Amino acid sequence: MEITREHVVKTLTRVLEEGQEAIEAEPVEITEDTRPIGDLGDFDSLASLMATVRCLDALNLSTHDEIQTLFVGKDDDGRLYARTVREIADTILELKPMDQKGDEDND
Repeated sequence: MEITREHVVKTLTRVLEEGQEAIEAEPVEITEDTRPIGDLGDFDSLASLMATVRCLDALNLSTHDEIQTLFVGKDDDGRLYARTVREIADTILELKPMDQKGDEDND
């Protein structure tokens, strides 16, 4: 089953909102332009690791060993930066479920 962008964004938003409820008195509205690291209070690298696991698990993509965090990317010069919800969703959409991983090697 193919994962839709809308489903990914809703799942990601829900995970972030649940995280906010646990750590913030006043939640911040989450949009596709939100950068969780920086825009959400107390959302740090450890929170990003936990949110990555929760997000991938909710989307049945939980066993991607190469993914440490969805919330940090590298630019063309190799510098790390905080991703937006839009960029995180795009990254998730590029992932293959583990049962499809490696199928292109058999073509």
